[in-house]
Amino acid sequence: MRSLAAILALFVVLVAMPALAQDDEATRAAAREAFRAGEAAFIEEDDARALTLFRRAFELAPHDAVRFNIAVCLERLGRPEEALQEYEAAAISTQLDEAARARARSQADALRARIVAARVPPPVPPLPPPREPEPTLAPGWLTWTGGALAVLGAAGIIGFSIRTSDLEAAYVAQPTVATRDEGLLMAGLAYTSIGVTALGALLVVLDLAWLRTGAEARVAITGTGVAVRF
Repeated sequence: MRSLAAILALFVVLVAMPALAQDDEATRAAAREAFRAGEAAFIEEDDARALTLFRRAFELAPHDAVRFNIAVCLERLGRPEEALQEYEAAAISTQLDEAARARARSQADALRARIVAARVPPPVPPLPPPREPEPTLAPGWLTWTGGALAVLGAAGIIGFSIRTSDLEAAYVAQPTVATRDEGLLMAGLAYTSIGVTALGALLVVLDLAWLRTGAEARVAITGTGVAVRF
């Protein structure tokens, strides 16, 4: 429940009503009853019913004190533009004393500021910068060369290792110089194949790294190894 502090009191209207000579007593009584019921609905926080009853009282006996109360109900019901019109009318009313008019002006100014603030669109956040497209990784000549070397080296490892094992078994069964020399040669070729496979894998890795960084490189196979210049 709420108090009646937000609206103008009933006695203001009751004092003013006798001055409305053209209204008969039944009309004034109906206006008083509607006003009292509006106050009760306002206390119970039933703003929609209070608005209906205050408007009924205003129709029966127009007075700007009731108009002020109508504005309060409209504001509480989320209808600020309509409430502002009623506040502004009450603020210049000759039926209200200066204190009531000042109160209406204050309410109108505060509500007008809220309406203007609500109409101002919020700032649009800046768009994020466009993302750079991901580079397309297309294998270059180093990848193909490295892949071929890796396959060739792997085949050599398998073939030369098998041949080395066979020669080792033959040498154990019947040692000869020819078997020994061929076995040593096959073992050397197997180790060489391991190096060729490693070189091929290195070329593939380097090619992928250059594709990602966009750098150009030059590769030269020297007597001491592989020289890479970015």
